[in-house]
Amino acid sequence: MTYKKKTWRQKLGDKKGLPKVMELEERFPCYNAVHKRGAEAGDPVVLVNPSEVLEVMKEGSRRAGLSPLSKFAK
Repeated sequence: MTYKKKTWRQKLGDKKGLPKVMELEERFPCYNAVHKRGAEAGDPVVLVNPSEVLEVMKEGSRRAGLSPLSKFAK
């Protein structure tokens, strides 16, 4: 049986258990990006549903401007 690759829309589908708060660990794939923003290992981070981020990004593009990352943090 062959594996069928998921589409981008399927990947954005609702993920159960999100959003959730976790402590940042150095082994997380996002550690370097978050660390550059000032977070340290052990700090709380929020994992959100990708569809929620997409909505905020679309809202920002309608205003023809960039949304700062601090908007996501609030």
